[in-house]
Amino acid sequence: MTNEAPEKIHIGIRPSEFGRSVLTTVDKDFPNAVEYTHTDAFIEKAYEWFEKNWSCYINTYPSSLAFDAFKNYMKGE
Repeated sequence: MTNEAPEKIHIGIRPSEFGRSVLTTVDKDFPNAVEYTHTDAFIEKAYEWFEKNWSCYINTYPSSLAFDAFKNYMKGE
C-alpha cells in the first residue's frame, strides 16, 4: 500500500447521525460534489497534453480551438 495522495477527491456535505451536516469525501456523482485535484497531478496531466498535442494546434486560428481541446482533456472528455 502506498502513502501517496490521490489525484482527485470529491467533497460533499452529508447529514451526520447527530443531526448536523458534515463535510466528507463522496463519490463524484454525489449531488453538489466539489472536485479537488492534486496540484502535481494537474501539472503532470497538462504537461502530457502539451507535449503530445500542441504542435497540432500551434498554427490553428482561432487559438481558442487549442484551449477548448486542452480544457476537454483536463476534464477527462
